[in-house]
Amino acid sequence: MYGFWRGGYIYTKDLLPYWYFVFIFILFLSVHGFVSNYKHSKHGIYVRAFGIIAVISVLLATGISGPVGGIFEFLFNNIFFLKGFREPQKFVALLVMAYAYLGGLAWRNLKRRQEQKVVTYIINSQCCS
Repeated sequence: MYGFWRGGYIYTKDLLPYWYFVFIFILFLSVHGFVSNYKHSKHGIYVRAFGIIAVISVLLATGISGPVGGIFEFLFNNIFFLKGFREPQKFVALLVMAYAYLGGLAWRNLKRRQEQKVVTYIINSQCCS
C-alpha cells in the first residue's frame, strides 16, 4: 500500500516473502464485507459508498500514467480541490480506508458465524449425549 514507485528504495515486497498472500487475505475480507453487507438495512449505504470509493481509488491511484491517466489529468486541471491529490498515495489512503471498513465488517460476520457454530455444537452435544 504505497503510492511511490521510484527505484532505489526498499519496499515491503522486498522484505516480506509471499507478501501477496497478505494482499489476497485483505482483498478477500473486503470483498466478503461488501458482498455480505451491501443490502443490509443498517449500514448498506455506507458499504456501497466505501465500495465506490475503493473502485475509484484503485483507478485514480495509478496516477497520470495509469489506465485512466487522461481522466486523472482532466480532473486535476478542472477540479480545484484535486490539486491536493497530485500524489497517488493519497488515493491509496482512501483505498486502505475502504479496506479497513469493509474488512472489519467481514471479520465481524465471520466471527459471528464461528460463534454460532460453536454454540450449535455445544447444544447438540449436550442434548444428545
